[in-house]
Amino acid sequence: MRVRTAALAAAIGAIALVLVVGLFVYLRRPPEPLRYTVRGIDISHHQGTIDWTRVAGAKVRFAYAKASEGADFQDPAVTSNVAGAARQGIATGVYHYFTFCAPGSAQAANFLATIDPRATQLPPAVDLEYVGNCANRPSRQALARELRAFLFIVEARYRRRPILYAPRVFFDRYLADRTFASYPLWIRDLTGVQTLPVKRTVLFRQFTEQGTIPGIRRLVDEDLFMGSEHDLALLAGRP
Repeated sequence: MRVRTAALAAAIGAIALVLVVGLFVYLRRPPEPLRYTVRGIDISHHQGTIDWTRVAGAKVRFAYAKASEGADFQDPAVTSNVAGAARQGIATGVYHYFTFCAPGSAQAANFLATIDPRATQLPPAVDLEYVGNCANRPSRQALARELRAFLFIVEARYRRRPILYAPRVFFDRYLADRTFASYPLWIRDLTGVQTLPVKRTVLFRQFTEQGTIPGIRRLVDEDLFMGSEHDLALLAGRP
């Protein structure tokens, strides 16, 4: 009887352990809302050489490639990444990492010098965040002035309104008022439950920074498009 009781207790303990571990793994999984299933990635030269045939086979529908940063850095892989994705029918776009320590007009010139806008289908995007940025934190007015200068120049060249990528903490500090209310957003939300304090148009959501995609050897950011494949085709100018 004692042997049976010990065995039963051990079995219950093992089951409980499996349930706890399973719950832990589930809670740490990137959120995958059923409502939005159109997946994409954002990449740079840090991902190395990408096998775009395999990426397309993994049902990646869109890709944003880093084009530039600040006033003088241009990503060496932007041309090959855009061309490789486009060859596989993946809707492509490019983004610029906006720094606090260079004029917006100079950053726009650097961004526009990287690649012909006609090579991409999706609107350009600007990455706005603290991580990796200059230590100096500008005032809201100063940031707005330089960002407006950047957006004005880029929008005139692309003839499309750029998308603003921002984590919630950056959004709350610099983007929550009406200054940039007409610009669509690309939010960083790794939980799937984040909401914005004001009603804004959200086109994309980054849901993990540690994605694994066939054809990409390193971890990659994964994103969701907040619409259907048909909506994405329209955004990319593909009726």
